[in-house]
Amino acid sequence: MKRIALSFLIACSVTLSYAQSPKDNLKKDFNNYIGLSIKKDFEKSMDYIVEDFFDIVPKDQMVAQFERAFNDPGLEIKLEDPKILKISALEKIDKKHYAIIKYSNILKMKVLPQGKDETEKDLKQKAELIKAAFAKQPGIESLKYDEKNHSFEAKVIEKVCGVSNDEGKQWKFVKLDKSAFFILEKFIPKEILERKF
Repeated sequence: MKRIALSFLIACSVTLSYAQSPKDNLKKDFNNYIGLSIKKDFEKSMDYIVEDFFDIVPKDQMVAQFERAFNDPGLEIKLEDPKILKISALEKIDKKHYAIIKYSNILKMKVLPQGKDETEKDLKQKAELIKAAFAKQPGIESLKYDEKNHSFEAKVIEKVCGVSNDEGKQWKFVKLDKSAFFILEKFIPKEILERKF
């Protein structure tokens, strides 16, 4: 009997040591999501987007937008080195858990010639337009421009809201973009959107 009780206690302690907390699950799911984005597997990355977002922008439309942007023949785009910088406290509102993740990554872009007729001047002009667009983007912490190669490297800081419907076992995400709060407030509580973080 003692042997059975001891075996049971060992099994329980092993099982509990493998159980992950909601915050661990949040990190794991976020890293899976961002990893799929880096690999440009946009179809699978949509599995990590908050479902309510697709009521506003259909999933296939989102995938098409990402594929168009990342497969533009005139641009080479890479995301690298994602890092979670900070995670807010988890908050439960109306049976859902919410958390905000602040993270960084490196965005690399290179302007590519699209035809034999495209001149060095054309490439430089495109690069200048991209540089101007970067200047208006929130979250760009540093921007390096290599004029010779028409390439950019930017450190980007962004925030996402994680949402869990199952007590923190699985998480889905949506980017917290202030210009899109009027959309986000349809499915993210106002107190989460207004949280200083």
